[in-house]
Parts: sequence; structure tokens; C-alpha cells
Amino acid sequence: MVSGQIHAATREVPLTVKVVLIGFEEQWIDKSYFTWGYQTPDRRVNNIWNSNNYLETGVAYKLNYDLTFVSQDFKTRLVDYLKSIGEKRNDVNRWFYYYEYSSSEAMYVKKFYKTDYLVYDAGKVEDWFYQHSGEFGGLSQNGWVLILTYLPELPSFAAAQYNSYWDSLRVPSGLLPHYYGMKFVDADLGYSLRYRDFMTGYGGVHRLWFADLSAGPTWWSQWDDLPLNTIIEDQKIELTTDFGRQWLTQYLADYAYEMVYNIVAPEFVYDPIYTAKYRLVVNVLDDRTDAEKESIPIQTTINRDSIKHAFEDLAPYASAQIELQFDDAERYPALQKLLGDSRRYYNSYIIRDLFLDKYEYVDERPIYKYLQDNLNTLVPEISRDETELTVPIFVFALSGDAHFGFSYKWEVSKDPQRTYGGMAFGDLVMIGQSHLDFHFGDEVGQKGKGYGLTQVVIHEAGHMVGLSHPHTYGALQDFALTAMSYFTNDYVFGQSDKDALQRIHADKIIMETASMIQDTRIMLQSKVASPDTEGLLSKAQDLLKQADNEYSKMNYVTAVKTVLEARESAKSGFSKAKDLPSATAPLEEKIQSLQTQLDGMRTMLPIYVILALVVGVAAGSAVSYLVLARRIHRKEVPGLPAQRVETNLKPLTKPRRHCSTCGNDILPVSVFCEHCGARQPEPQ
Repeated sequence: MVSGQIHAATREVPLTVKVVLIGFEEQWIDKSYFTWGYQTPDRRVNNIWNSNNYLETGVAYKLNYDLTFVSQDFKTRLVDYLKSIGEKRNDVNRWFYYYEYSSSEAMYVKKFYKTDYLVYDAGKVEDWFYQHSGEFGGLSQNGWVLILTYLPELPSFAAAQYNSYWDSLRVPSGLLPHYYGMKFVDADLGYSLRYRDFMTGYGGVHRLWFADLSAGPTWWSQWDDLPLNTIIEDQKIELTTDFGRQWLTQYLADYAYEMVYNIVAPEFVYDPIYTAKYRLVVNVLDDRTDAEKESIPIQTTINRDSIKHAFEDLAPYASAQIELQFDDAERYPALQKLLGDSRRYYNSYIIRDLFLDKYEYVDERPIYKYLQDNLNTLVPEISRDETELTVPIFVFALSGDAHFGFSYKWEVSKDPQRTYGGMAFGDLVMIGQSHLDFHFGDEVGQKGKGYGLTQVVIHEAGHMVGLSHPHTYGALQDFALTAMSYFTNDYVFGQSDKDALQRIHADKIIMETASMIQDTRIMLQSKVASPDTEGLLSKAQDLLKQADNEYSKMNYVTAVKTVLEARESAKSGFSKAKDLPSATAPLEEKIQSLQTQLDGMRTMLPIYVILALVVGVAAGSAVSYLVLARRIHRKEVPGLPAQRVETNLKPLTKPRRHCSTCGNDILPVSVFCEHCGARQPEPQ
């Protein structure tokens, strides 16, 4: 529905995607073709994935696209700004790799070249766009801004260099691609994540995300996101031709598609339940050796306050309670034995020689089953409702360099970037971090530094409350501020996460409240009217409209708080309506009509009695007179000389006559006595 119109069961709400194109000529793009629903979604149903079902939330987004072309002056100032903050560096660039045989490993090992490159601070660039947003019409009031730039004026990766690299697997001469980078440091143990200079876009601090399509290539997306100028040169695309216009329009639409699905309207991993309190029960079980425990105390690897802040910032209308417990795995002998029995070194010809890898892992499935079977004992009083959402989290500190491995048939998967550490199963979270992670910097020139547990706890708990990765439909949106990214190492949730969760909480309560109001009004059709109940429903309806108005401006926190108040009023109205006496509307109207008539009859009764008496006397006199007149007309009046009476008679003096029973005077023509009612003999 259009925001502001409430339906009981479902909602369709508008979202705007402002696509700002920098470095593209307007005649290169077919606007109507760009917004064709097949390639840029015009309607997005909000879904929930979980382990058993694929569900719909009942909400759909109606997407509107606003294509905006900036001036040449704007582009020139952007290029000048980038040149002013750019830094030339030489470091390992993981896109450029080769293989080398290692006698110590007895296998070929993948190696990476160092290259020269230019890097621009991604955070500063996003802020520059935000500060200059007025020049392209400002941020969207009800949506996001996607900025796509094409800046071949900057040093870029050419098609000839691309061909040269693959011909020789060597770094081509004159290589100087440009990138966007930021520094991400582990807040627990100080490790600075490597290879973070090689982004091609960034966003998420504001409702804004940009991609430089002339940047790269980035190792994070090896093939799909080669620089645009490289592809244009390699495929010999002429942008001024009809085909070139069609090709470029499709190319840009695909980037918009990814952004919409990943950032503007993401789906949910699990049901995003609204709750007043997030209760995260974090059990840290240390299964390391005594020497490992002593070298890096487990308490130094995790920060309760950072976890609490992340969730209070994510949903400001809910509190966050973090229960952090440390324990040794040896206190759970059956679990510790299972950890040992499920641990093995994955070293085979297929993995080592064909896949060029080998590693140690702990099979996650039997550990998960143990935790699931004993969950109610390990974490008592689990709730998943509006009062409290309990998230049981089990963190294992494993000795050596082992991690949990996800197996399917014979294959065991792992993340080569060492950021995989856990799994959110829906009923609980299981995280496995190795002792080597705690001092991983020792292996790569960052002595005494390592990965802690805080970030991975925030990330996996984020999945448990419903959030998905920003790279589900395309890798580049991992270049964003969010704890849900694999690329960054953030300890807070980004604007996209907040929008998604706060929005669906508002949606759910709005739909529930609207349905409750509708149900109550239907119930009232068979109840006696109640001004109090109608007042509560009217208040709920007004608050519902206020909430939807805030929602339409993306003020989701205010919308949630307002619609909660609306729901309370609707609940009170529903409760009162149930207690009202039953009476259908037609019967009630009939009763009111009869009551009015009865009241009127009571008022007029004395008048009716007097009128009845008067009418009765008059009627009796008239009847008597008519009878007498008829007798006179037919024959002689008794006691008078016989003669025919003329029709035009004058009043006669009637002789006296007495009742044969009571003796009272009666009329000469009376058949019955007016006093005692006795029948009288026929006059002679």
C-alpha cells in the first residue's frame, strides 16, 4: 500500500532509489530501459529465510528510481578532490597471484604480487558526497542514494595490462590502478586487517553508497567487477552507438539491482521479532592448553560493553542485556571429549594437491547436536517474544590453529580469510576461534596482535535477530559500514541494518494494530454501541496514521514507538468491545424505535382517555337520536294521534317512560335501560 493507507493483512510501501551518475553522458543511457522491472526490481517482496521455510513478512516495497546526471563541473571538482587525498602505495595486491612449489609444504602454494596503486580514503569520499549532496538534489527522503562514477581521468587498469598479466602471470609494466581503502583494527587484540586498501566503493554511514566503476580490479570480487574502462576496451564497446547505449544501460542497471537487494531492501535470515529486550547469553568455553590460556587470558579477547552498545544502537527502543560467562571446557567432560573426537587434520591428495590447501578442523555437526540437546540446561529460561529475545551464544577457544568446519558429504569448507568463526543456527550460535587467531599478528609482522571474539559475536548475534550479509547478491556491498560485512571489521551495525530491522518491526506492529482495529469494528456490529470503545479506536487510528507518516520519512524509531502506543489503545478497545452486551445493529435500532413510541404513548395517554370519553358520549347520543328518528320516520309516535310525520320534523316533547326493572326514567325509544341495562318491553 501507499504509506499512509493502512490495510489489515499486508503492506506495500514505496522506497526511492536515487541513482546519481557521474562521468556518464545522458545520451549514453536509456532511462526507460534502465527502470524496466526485469533488470531493476520495481517491486521487492520482503522475505525471511530460515532452516526449514521460506516465508514472507507480508510487506512489499514499491521501488521508484530517480536517475540524476551531475554537471561536468561537479565531476571535475570530485576528481580534483580525489587527487588531493590520494596516496601512492606498494603492497600485496591479492588480485595478482601466481603459484610456487614449496618443498617444506610438499605442494604448490598460492602467492601474491606486490603492486603500485593509488588509494583514496573511502570514509572521506563518502563524507564528501554527503556534504555535496545538495548539488544532486539531496538525499532521498524515503530511500537511498546510489552513486555510480566513471572516472577514466584517474590512473586505471587498462585492457592491454589485463591481457599481459594473463599471458605471463606477471605484473604488467606501468600498472597503477586506483582504489578506496580504510583501516580496520581488531578492538580486542589490536590486529590490523590486511588488504583493506582494495575497495572500489563504500557507504553505509549515511543512506548513501558509491561505486567507482573505473577502480580496481579488486580481489574481493575477482571477475564480475573488473574496471569499466577495461571491459569497454576489451569488448570494443562504442558507447555512442545504439548497442553501446543498450549495453551500458544494462551494465549500470545490474549494479543498481545488487544495491537494492543488498542494501536498500535486504531480506532476513531469521524472523526479525520485535522485542523490548535483547538478552545475549555468551558462554565462552576455553578448550586450549594451560600454556595457551596463560599466554593470552580469555577475558582479554572479548568486550561486553561493545556488544551491548551495538544492539542498543541497532534498536534504540529495546534494551540489551549481555550475560558474559567464562568457563573451561574440562568442566563438561562429555563435550570436551566430543571436541577431541571430532577434530582431524584435513590432508588429502584432493585437498592438498588439487585444491592446494590443507588445514585442521573440528566437525561442527556433533558439537551443535550436543549443544542443542543440552540447551535448556546450559541456558535456562529462553524466551523468543516481545518481552525478551534470548540469544544463546557458545564461543569455543580452540587450541592450535583449528576452526569449526562445515561438512557436506566428503567436503569440508572453511574461509581462507580467517574471518569465518561461527554459525547462527536459529536456536543458538556456535563460534570457534583458534589460539593462533589470538596472536595471528605474530605470523604476519604484527607481533603481539591478534583477532578477538567481540566482532564475531556481534556479527553472529546480528544474524540471530534477522540480519543478513550485505554481499548476498553481489560482493561489492561488503564495502560498507556494518558488522555484517565479511570485509570490514566494524563493531556497530550500519544504516542499512538499522533501516531493515527497525522498518520491519514497525511494519509488523502497524499490520497487527490495523488488523486489531478492523476486528474490533467488525465485533462492534453485533454489540451495543459504546462511545468509550469508539474513542479508543479513534485514538488508535490517529496514532497509526502518525506512525505511518514517520515511517514514510524513514523515522523508523519514532514510528515504532508511536505504533506501540496505537496498539495499546487498540488492545483496550478490543477488550472493552468483547465485554459489551450483544445486540445486532438492526435489533438495536428497532428497540430504540419502540422505546420512543412507548415514551410518546405515555405522554399522550391522559389526552387519549379524555378524547375517548367525549367521543363515546357523542357517539352514544348520535346513535340514540338516529334510532329515534328512524322510528318516527317509519310509524306513529306512541301516544299521539295517528298521522304521517313529515320528514322535516321539529323537536317533539317526548312522554316520560320508566324502566320495567329499576324504575328509573328512560327514553321513550330505549330498548335497554340506560341505568341497569335491563331489556325493556316493546312500547304499546
